Amino acid sequence: MMFGYQSQQFVGAAQAKQQGWKIRKGSKSTWLLWGGTASKTEENPETGEEVTRFYSAAKWLQTFNLDCLDDSESSHKKPPEFLETESQPAPPPIEAVEQFIASQKAQITTGGVEAFYYPTGDRVVVPELSAFSSAESYYATLIHELSHWTGHASRLDRDQSGKFGSPSYALEELVAELGAAFCGDRLGICTDLENHASYLDHWLEKLRSDKKAFFKAASQARKAADLLLVNAGLQASEAEAIAA
Repeated sequence: MMFGYQSQQFVGAAQAKQQGWKIRKGSKSTWLLWGGTASKTEENPETGEEVTRFYSAAKWLQTFNLDCLDDSESSHKKPPEFLETESQPAPPPIEAVEQFIASQKAQITTGGVEAFYYPTGDRVVVPELSAFSSAESYYATLIHELSHWTGHASRLDRDQSGKFGSPSYALEELVAELGAAFCGDRLGICTDLENHASYLDHWLEKLRSDKKAFFKAASQARKAADLLLVNAGLQASEAEAIAA
C-alpha cells in the first residue's frame, strides 16, 4: 500500500516466468524477509542415535507485486485478490464530501484493512467504502488521515516524527481527530461523538504532564481543518472552527 500497489500478493521472478507473466518495464522488485524453523537430523557419534536439531532460519526473497506483471499473453491468469472480510454492499457515497476529498488532490490509495498516512511517500491509505458500516464512518476516517496529510513539510510542516505512544505522536493524533471533527461539522457528517471522545481521551492520557496539550492540538487542528476547507472552497473562520 505504501507504494500504491492495489494487489497484496507477490511472486518471485522465476515463478512469474513459469506462469508466462512478463515483468512490466520499469517495475522494481520488493525484498521480503522469510523467517521460519528448519531442522537437521544427525547421528550422535557417541550413541549412534539419530538426533534432530531445530534452528531458526531466515532468508531474503526478491519478489514482484502482481501489479508489476503482465499476464495478457499467458493462459495462466493472475489470481484474484484475497477477501479480508465478507463482502457487503457499499454504502452510497455522499457527493458533497466526495468533492471535498477530490479537491485536496492528495494521493489516496484504497484497499487493505487499515487506514494510515505515510509521510515519506506523502500518501493516504484507506480501506474501500464497502469495508465500513456507513459512509459517514468512512469519510470521518479518511478526513482524519487527510488531517495528518496537512502536516507534511510542504504544507503546515508539523512534527510527524514521533513513534507510536510517544508524546509527539499523541499530539499529532489529537490534531488529526480534532481536525476531522471540525471538517465533519462543516460538511454535516454525522459521526459517533462518543467514539471521538474516547479516542481523544486515550491520547490525552499520554499528555497528562502538559496541561496546554489540548489547546496546542486544537490550534493546530484549526489550521489543518482550514487548509482542507480552503482547498475545497469552504473557508472557515477561526471563530467557526473553535465553535465546531
